[in-house]
Amino acid sequence: MTMRLDKLLAHCGYGTRKDVKALLKRKQVTVQGEIETSAKRQVEPDHVRVNGEKVDLPPTDVHLMLNKPAGYACSHNPSESPLVYDLVPDIWQQADPKSAGRLDRYTSGLLILSTDGQLLHQLVHPNKKVGKRYRVVYEGDLSENAVKRVAKGLPLPDDDRPCLPATLEIHGPDAQGRGRATMLIHEGRFHQVRRMFEALGTKVVELHRDRIGNLELPADLPEGQCRELTEDEIDAMTEDA
Repeated sequence: MTMRLDKLLAHCGYGTRKDVKALLKRKQVTVQGEIETSAKRQVEPDHVRVNGEKVDLPPTDVHLMLNKPAGYACSHNPSESPLVYDLVPDIWQQADPKSAGRLDRYTSGLLILSTDGQLLHQLVHPNKKVGKRYRVVYEGDLSENAVKRVAKGLPLPDDDRPCLPATLEIHGPDAQGRGRATMLIHEGRFHQVRRMFEALGTKVVELHRDRIGNLELPADLPEGQCRELTEDEIDAMTEDA
């Protein structure tokens, strides 16, 4: 398959067409061992080198975990910037992975992005009952029997259906005297954890997801960074789905 040289290099993450033309002008690109300066030349990808290194086409199948910082939107709409997709390296962005559900702008933690529609469906559909664990910091006092109410399926004031049974663990206060808790849910309604805590008489001030299924957010993945998922990690999320 042949394609224009400038289109190929831009597609492979060497920058915009303008950036590629600068590479060509600096004589950093060769085709079949010969320096090439024409952006319009039709080439075979296997024949192209940049600074002596083979050009690799970007992957079409991408499965990523991202340690999402608070403040980023799970959206493709530029008006909502900054976006989680801004944190994904160009080589993976070009495959156009989608997020498995959304974390709201002010929620941090584990976010999965994939080009596999079946995997995305397994992770987000309530019938699959994939657990998502959240670490919660809240203000106010939880209502009486909060743990039992959540375990039975908590009704929400603005929803006709009660939530699916979930697990709530209450921990000691943080250094500022705010409440701390862990919640495990098996669905993903709009702002669900925040709405559940409001129904229990409190307000969430910090929310962090650290596990999906049996996959925990790795301690060595810095905030704002992403990496590819291994097959074992994909299995860990979906083995019970």
